[in-house]
Amino acid sequence: MVFTIRAFVTFFTIIDPVGLAPVVIGLTAHFNDAQRRSIVTTILYVDLAAPNILDMLSVAAAIISALFTAWLVMRSSLWIVRRVGRTGILVVSRILGILLAALAVQFILNGIASFGHLGR
Repeated sequence: MVFTIRAFVTFFTIIDPVGLAPVVIGLTAHFNDAQRRSIVTTILYVDLAAPNILDMLSVAAAIISALFTAWLVMRSSLWIVRRVGRTGILVVSRILGILLAALAVQFILNGIASFGHLGR
């Protein structure tokens, strides 16, 4: 259902990005925050790429490749769990947690740096 709504919203964003706001709010009323953010991010990327067909195709290719990669990982998750094992899953989750923390720190530092440039 989320994919159908995302495709519908993306299609109509090409036609009228500003007039779509009430439609997006109505269609995503029952979604959680992460799903709504995902759809709005897609809308913004499509809106930025709308004037150029090559940019639009690259956004579509990025969305399709991300969906395919997620599907492939979920489809082979049992094989991955059997192959890596419980300890490997714990190690990978710790490494990804450290990576996420590093990204969060970098975002904070970038925000502080850009805030410092605003005062000049």
